[in-house]
Amino acid sequence: MAVGINEDSYSRKKILIFGYFGFDNLGDEWLLSTILELLYRYGNRNNKIFVLYNTRCKNKFELLENYDIELINRWSPLKVITTIKKTETVISCGGVFQSISSRGILSLLYYTVILLLAKLHKKVVLILATEFEIFPQWVKKIFLNYVLSRVEYVGVRNKNQFNELKSKYPKIKVEFLPDLCLYNEDILKDNLVNKNYEPKVVGIIIKKNRDKFCKEYWLNICKTLSKKYKLIFIPFHLKEDYNFVLELFNSGLSYGQVYFWDKIKNCFNIFIDVDFVITSRYHGIVISLILNKPFLCISQEEKIKSFVSDIKEKSYSLTEFNKICYNIIL
Repeated sequence: MAVGINEDSYSRKKILIFGYFGFDNLGDEWLLSTILELLYRYGNRNNKIFVLYNTRCKNKFELLENYDIELINRWSPLKVITTIKKTETVISCGGVFQSISSRGILSLLYYTVILLLAKLHKKVVLILATEFEIFPQWVKKIFLNYVLSRVEYVGVRNKNQFNELKSKYPKIKVEFLPDLCLYNEDILKDNLVNKNYEPKVVGIIIKKNRDKFCKEYWLNICKTLSKKYKLIFIPFHLKEDYNFVLELFNSGLSYGQVYFWDKIKNCFNIFIDVDFVITSRYHGIVISLILNKPFLCISQEEKIKSFVSDIKEKSYSLTEFNKICYNIIL
């Protein structure tokens, strides 16, 4: 994408942002906070921003000072449709396109309808920092050929999926776009610490998967670590991850502390005393990179394996990434 500014870049626009927002998931709330910060920093601060949000949890949302943001109840079809009609641009953010569970199928249908409604009303649609885990294959082909090919920009954070889309689906306007939260590196640089001594505190960002041995596996890891290190559990998804941590304690884990995040800006303070991070969540890797914390990733998720592979291969630079972000906002 070519970098450039035109007169329309600074005209007041109405923008709708949607994703998995308002469900006590730190990764998604962090994505939302970052894209709002990007719009605030590079776009017109007079823009009107609408956010589809689970308003039952709106206490977690952090408004930017002097920025015109309105939360729209994502469960109200009338409000969603009305908002789409009055905006010029619709932005999807995060890994919302997946159907690997019954809940995922309903979620995929929900977000697909929003995309189609936006295109039906001739809106500019951008899909940022996403990946696709859609099964069966015939559903995936329909989605990619008849939905994704209609949007103006697709930024995929999975390098393997980017290569697949680029080679097999030429109609899709796709680029490789690393996770937007990596953009936070410049504002968190004061937190960078290189520690050469033996770690004493291990931060654990844990996610329960469908493997029947998942609990036993993590229980053994945590019991072994607790003999030598102080363990701090950090539930990124407050409900799901915390319940899994409770399962571990109820199954025989006797030592460890649980730290809860409240606001996005405060969550990084949890990691001040953490020497080493063990994570099974995507944004656990991101926050480790930003804070320069050594980490171990334990996951079978394709998006995480691809991300770790990209890090090893240095598939992108933050300088180039910042240019991409700049273009998208304009």
